[in-house]
Amino acid sequence: MRSSNRQTDDNPAFGKARDLLAKTLAVGTTFFATGPAFMASEDFIGEFVANTYGESLVGISFLFWFVILLVAIFAVSTLMIATLINLLTLIGSSKYSH
Repeated sequence: MRSSNRQTDDNPAFGKARDLLAKTLAVGTTFFATGPAFMASEDFIGEFVANTYGESLVGISFLFWFVILLVAIFAVSTLMIATLINLLTLIGSSKYSH
């Protein structure tokens, strides 16, 4: 007896293709979004670190902030693109299943 709350993928090739497409598009999104996001938050992060921890940590905080933005943008865009692909697949399959 199969558990009803466990999701299984009936087509593993589709899952792999979806993941590859989502990650590929997420790399492009991350490339174009990280720079503007970093530039928009650079002053705030610099002032916050300087006032809270001192001027000597401002340089390294920019590096850490850039990496945090990079990972966050990649993760969110991967999830959103994979969800969009799943949604479009469901719409397409329901449209042609009747």
